[in-house]
Amino acid sequence: MNMPIEELMHPSGQYLLLQRTYPEGEFESDYYYIETSTPGKSGELKDFSIDLYRRQFLMTYDNEVFEISIKTNDEEFEILKKTLEKLTNKKGRLIVHY
Repeated sequence: MNMPIEELMHPSGQYLLLQRTYPEGEFESDYYYIETSTPGKSGELKDFSIDLYRRQFLMTYDNEVFEISIKTNDEEFEILKKTLEKLTNKKGRLIVHY
């Protein structure tokens, strides 16, 4: 996906970013973050659920549903599933529908 840097820095469309930051010190814990194009819907990611289908990603967070249409081949679907398993580790629920 090639996008101009200006579009990445100031997106004109809707987006959803999920991020997991690993601790730097031994007494710190992982931090999970959500950012959306919707004002007020960004911050610490907790108490969420994700339903992953071959053609759809559904996420419920803060009483809102985020729905994204996707189109993946088998390899891409497995990579997405493994990535989401790591992200939801002890913070949310992931249900994979084959």
